[in-house]
Amino acid sequence: MAHYEIDISEFDPLTKGVLNAALMHARQHRETRTHTLQLQDFYQLAGLTGEVYVDNFMGLVCEVMKAVVCSPDYEEGSLRCWPVFDSIMVTKNRFEFVVNPNGLDAVEFPLRPDQVKAMMGAAPN
Repeated sequence: MAHYEIDISEFDPLTKGVLNAALMHARQHRETRTHTLQLQDFYQLAGLTGEVYVDNFMGLVCEVMKAVVCSPDYEEGSLRCWPVFDSIMVTKNRFEFVVNPNGLDAVEFPLRPDQVKAMMGAAPN
């Protein structure tokens, strides 16, 4: 089985929030290809607090569109990559997106500190 990774190290916290929220929603609703949410609902899901303007959100979405999901094969020395999102649409009221199927099974790295602690706690001594 292939291993998929999404490098989030270059994203600022707001962009990471948008990416993580979209991936979380898509992973929880795998049976749905095109995900459509009201903007205010997605803002809340992404942890975007305060007053958010659609123009600012579009800027975050432009950054998120740079995300790629990669499948490295270190033994063979090969790397295959795809955009995380097959498509994204933002209107005044809604956010619609399609996540590449490889992105649904990808691991984001670097890991959050709480994830590292959990992994260390679960590791055999």
